[in-house]
Amino acid sequence: MERLEFASDQPIPDEYLLELGRMTATWTRLEFGLNFVISRLMGFDRYDVRPVIAFAHANFQQRVEVFAALCDRMQANHSQLALYQSVLTKIKGAQKGRNKYAHNVITSDGSGKIFVTLITAKGSFKIKPETIYLNDIKEVTAKIVEAAHGLNSLIVQTQEVDLDPES
Repeated sequence: MERLEFASDQPIPDEYLLELGRMTATWTRLEFGLNFVISRLMGFDRYDVRPVIAFAHANFQQRVEVFAALCDRMQANHSQLALYQSVLTKIKGAQKGRNKYAHNVITSDGSGKIFVTLITAKGSFKIKPETIYLNDIKEVTAKIVEAAHGLNSLIVQTQEVDLDPES
C-alpha cells in the first residue's frame, strides 16, 4: 500500500470518517462566521484584515467571550442584538458537541460498535467509553449549522445599522 493510500474503514468505518470530516468542515465555517461578526460589531469594514490579525491566535472560547461582551455592551442601543443570548447558547452547544468528538479517542471494537472514550482529569482521573452512532455526529453538525445560521441572522439584521461600539 502506498503512503497516501489508506485502508477502508480504518481506524473507524468510512461513514463515520465522512461525518467527522463534515463536522470539521462545518465547524471551520462557524469559526470564520464568528470572526466576521466580531469584526463587524467592532466597526470594521468586511475587507479590513486588522481583526483577522488580532484574533488569529485566539482560541475559540476567547472569541466567544469577545462576541458575548460586545453584544452585551451594545444591545441597549441596538435592539437587533437582543437575540445574541440565543445565538450564544447555540454556539456553546455546538462547541460542546464538536469538542466531544474532536478531542477524544474514537475507536471500533471490531464488532461494528463505535466508541468515543471521554477522558477527564478535573479533580480526579476518569475514563468513560461511550457508544456512539452516526446520527450522534450528524446531530452535532446540525447544531453547528444552526449556530452559524444564528450568527448569520444576527449580522444580517445589523448590516444596515450603525454599530458604533461606543454607543
